[in-house]
Amino acid sequence: MSPFLDTDFAPLDSERTAQQVRVLEALKQGPRTTLELRQMGVANCAARVLELRRQGLDILTARAGRFACYVLRGGAT
Repeated sequence: MSPFLDTDFAPLDSERTAQQVRVLEALKQGPRTTLELRQMGVANCAARVLELRRQGLDILTARAGRFACYVLRGGAT
C-alpha cells in the first residue's frame, strides 16, 4: 500500500480512501481535470486532492475553464 494513502479513517470512510487511490493512480499517469476525475467516480475532487497534499504529495492546480487541472509533481511511488 502506498504511504500516501489516508488509512486513519473509520470504515465508513473507505470510499474516500478508494477515491484517493483513484486520484493518485490517475495523476501518476499525467495531468487530470476535475471532469476526468469525476468520470472515474471521484465525487469531490478538490477534497481528495487536499487530503493527498496533507499527506505530503506535491500536487499543482491550474484552472482550465470551468474545471481545475491537477498535476502531480515529483512522481509518487
